[in-house]
Formats: sequence, C-alpha cells, structure tokens
Amino acid sequence: MIRHIDPRLIFLALGAVIVFAVVRSIGVLAIPEGLGLNSRWVWGLVLGGALYLVSHLIRAARISVISMPMLGVSLRTVFSLHFAVAPWSILLPFKLDELPRWNELWRVGRSPIRALLVCAIDRSMDGVILLLLATSIAVMGSQPVYFTILLGLGLSAIGASFFLLPVLLEAVQRHLFLYNFRNDAIRLLAVVDSLRKLLISAREAFSQALPFLIVTTMGIWIMEILAVEAVLYFCFDQPAGLWSAVSVLIERAGGTWQVIWGSGGQGPVSVLTVLFLLVTVLAWVIAVPGYLARCTSEPRRAWIGHSFRQSSAGSEA
Repeated sequence: MIRHIDPRLIFLALGAVIVFAVVRSIGVLAIPEGLGLNSRWVWGLVLGGALYLVSHLIRAARISVISMPMLGVSLRTVFSLHFAVAPWSILLPFKLDELPRWNELWRVGRSPIRALLVCAIDRSMDGVILLLLATSIAVMGSQPVYFTILLGLGLSAIGASFFLLPVLLEAVQRHLFLYNFRNDAIRLLAVVDSLRKLLISAREAFSQALPFLIVTTMGIWIMEILAVEAVLYFCFDQPAGLWSAVSVLIERAGGTWQVIWGSGGQGPVSVLTVLFLLVTVLAWVIAVPGYLARCTSEPRRAWIGHSFRQSSAGSEA
C-alpha cells in the first residue's frame, strides 16, 4: 500500500532547500549604493512583501473552505498547512509544488483521492483569470505566453469537469446496467459508481462555495498584481500599470531558478522572486510548529466522531 511521505522528511528537505536558495539569492535584495533604510527601495520591498503575504492569507482561506467539507479537517489546520508548504510554490517549477501540498492534505484528510480533488478545485479557480490575462498579453505581443495559456486552459477544463464528468459517468453506469451482465462489468459498475459519488461530493463543495471562491480568487490576483506594482514603482521607478505588472508576474513564475543560481541579475523578476521567497519562508517558520502539532489529530471531525462513539459505547456498557 502506498503511504504519504513522513512530514518530517518533507520539512527537513524544504529547510535544506530554503537555506541554499536564500544564501544563493539574498544579495538580490541588497539596498543599492547611496540609498538608506528609509529609501523608496526599502518601502517598495516592505509594501510588496505585505501585499504578497495578504494574497497568501486569502489563498489559505480559499483552500480551507474547500478542504473542510471534502476532508473533514479544521480551519486552523488547513491554514497552517498552506503556509507550511508555501515556499515550495517559489522553489519548484511547473506547478510541482502541488505534490507536497497534496501529500499533506492526504496526511491530514486520510484520503489521497479527496486530497487530489481539493488541489484540483483550488487550482482550477485560477484557470479562467490566468487564461484571460495571458491571452491579453499574447494579443498585445509583449511576450510569448503560450505555456501560460495552455495552463489556463487546462485549469479551466479541470473546473468544468466537476460538472460534466458526473453526468457522463451516470450515462456509463446506465449503459453497463442495461446492456452488460458479465462479472467484470459488475465490478466496473462499482468502480464507476464510487468515482461518480466522489465527483458529486466535489461538485457540491465547489458549487456551494462558488461565490466565496470567486471573490477570494479575484482578491488573490489583485493583491499579487498590487505587490508587483509596488516593487516596480518604488524600487525601479516604473509607472504603475496593469499589463506591465501582469507581464512581470507571469515572467517571474518561470524565472525562479535563474535567480537562485545567481544568473537573474537585479531586475524586477529577480527582486520579486527573492522577496516572495523570503515572505513565504517567514510564514513557514511561524506555521510549521503549529501544523506539526495539529496534523496528528486530523481529520478532526472523524477523530471527534470516533471518540464520541467510544464514549457512547462505554456508557451503554
């Protein structure tokens, strides 16, 4: 049986990567010669870092609202889980940060499939906005963003699948029930039924929280764009603009390793990458002890229910 990875190994590895990344890239945030601590450069870093932290607080709220009905875990645990794995979003390319997030959701929720559905719902909310922004940049011809457009399409398709696949699976079930009577068809019917029920529970969690998810997704993107604009305006004297900020934000997503290996220079992308890394590392240091203390008693609702049944059985005896 496949088991989730021990969280101590994950956080030990993450700590080692963080130390390496910070040592390699911290010089990017050095105050330029001739500027003091009260300079525009410092204010730009402080304001940009604060806005980026707010965006992560909203992200934590979004995934908490999805996880609570799907996994039966508590709000505080999911909040601390989000920040405990947040640095991976900076350090890992190509959205591979979803792997440690999925592993930890699996750990606290005791269900790999439901944890995967939580990750899919959470990330699918970014699909439409990412697709619109990347398409607009591509139309203006400011930079090639074809991979980002494909990513937005994929995420949007995942969100739509929660509403389309249960209907399709119900049709498959009906066909198997009416026209197939072999033993293997009966086993397949049970598998299809289990998958359909899982997708229906995901769809219900998705649809019931949809207004909240839309508002939080807009809030996340607004905070991240404002964080980029603050750094561009205060640190690089560039006029604030939506499309310039979005272009830099998308470019930063693919420029992490160039910065960490010391080849990214001291431009906006490099400064934003290191700034965002330090913000997530600060939150990580605060969140990890609380998360490790809470995750052993999750899913909390199942744990409370088990304790209640044991106490009821004892009293009846």
